[in-house]
Amino acid sequence: MEHLFFFRKQAHELKIRQMVEEINFSRHTIESAMSKYQVLTRSTVTKRVFEI
Repeated sequence: MEHLFFFRKQAHELKIRQMVEEINFSRHTIESAMSKYQVLTRSTVTKRVFEI
């Protein structure tokens, strides 16, 4: 069961990294990336974008 949690965590991390990359390279605005990747809160995105 623990390996399933680890796999989901890795998948989520990959999704967030892809989203941040698209925002940083101006392929998407924060709002359009949130919609595409089904992220509900803007703070989740902005925290990651400014972290890099």
